[in-house]
Amino acid sequence: MRTVIVGLGHRVDEAENGVVALGAAMANRPDLVFLDIHMPEMDGLSMLKKWSRHQVLGKVPVVLLTSETDPDMLTAAARFGVTDYLSKPVRPQKIREKVDKFLS
Repeated sequence: MRTVIVGLGHRVDEAENGVVALGAAMANRPDLVFLDIHMPEMDGLSMLKKWSRHQVLGKVPVVLLTSETDPDMLTAAARFGVTDYLSKPVRPQKIREKVDKFLS
């Protein structure tokens, strides 16, 4: 993902878990977030709940990355403000499409 997004001329910041990601985003507001549903310490749905309640971060588009096929999981993500999603494995063209969609 990093290679594709950097190749499109954007900066990429990464976090190893939801706690780190939320803290980093509060310190330096991103323009777009690709969020994995399965992360250690704070999973993607838990992070998304906190994210969507934040006055500034709640306006940032979030693209959920998931291999989940459980409709309840996707419904919960939508309820917590996910903007879009990509199914794993993610193809480079799909990443480009999402970046263009939200950052153009």
